[in-house]
Amino acid sequence: MGKKILILLLATIFSLAIGFGIGLVVQNGGFDGIFSFLQSDKNEETENFVGKVVTVGENTANVYEKANAASAVIYAMSNGETATCLEQTEEWLKLEITEGVYGYAHAALFSLATDYTPIDDTETTPEVETEPETTYMTPSVNVLDLYAGKSSDYEIVATVSYGAILELVEKGDTWSEVATLEGKRGYVLTSEIMTTDYDPDAVVVQVTNSYVNIRAEASADSDKLGTLDQGETAAYIGEEDGFYHIETEDGIKGYVSKDYTEMVQGN
Repeated sequence: MGKKILILLLATIFSLAIGFGIGLVVQNGGFDGIFSFLQSDKNEETENFVGKVVTVGENTANVYEKANAASAVIYAMSNGETATCLEQTEEWLKLEITEGVYGYAHAALFSLATDYTPIDDTETTPEVETEPETTYMTPSVNVLDLYAGKSSDYEIVATVSYGAILELVEKGDTWSEVATLEGKRGYVLTSEIMTTDYDPDAVVVQVTNSYVNIRAEASADSDKLGTLDQGETAAYIGEEDGFYHIETEDGIKGYVSKDYTEMVQGN
């Protein structure tokens, strides 16, 4: 009697187990669903490392040439070393060990390097400060006075004549600030200057007379520093009181009379 009860009990348990199994299959979309159900916890534990920095969680981790343990070992990573994960499968990680060096390692040996701050090694082009292009002006009148302020009541700091070259410092509606090539700054009426295509590297002073004396000051009575012969040229620096301020190839700086020279385009 007891044996029959035991057999009946086992049969009941077996029937319940079969019913539960069939129900599980149906609820999870067939046997493939069952497999996915059984693997769900494991999949939830698999972290996506792609694009992230990972670190070796074991003592060492071999990095292989290919995603195959039979391939050549190209590097052995120690505990705490980091690399960037480029690709990931269930078993393998494709890593960039250093710039341009790639390999494969077992995914189970790595974890996310949460305390690692990647260095931004993006190449940046340093900003190059460029000096603003100088605008050159010239008088539109025969004689132009440069004043210390924006009014003719101020002191005259310099006087230049038609053809002189001036650097434009700041242009205004009525008054503009300019500077001579010798460095004298002042204000002029905007209506009395105009732009010029002066090129400081191209314009030179050329002797038109048989010769010209180079004076220490813009005066025929000042000391004589040397001479230039007809056709010779010198660098143009500026002008003052009927004289060009020049510098010769020998480095002599002085003044030559406009009566015996002219400004020309150099070679």
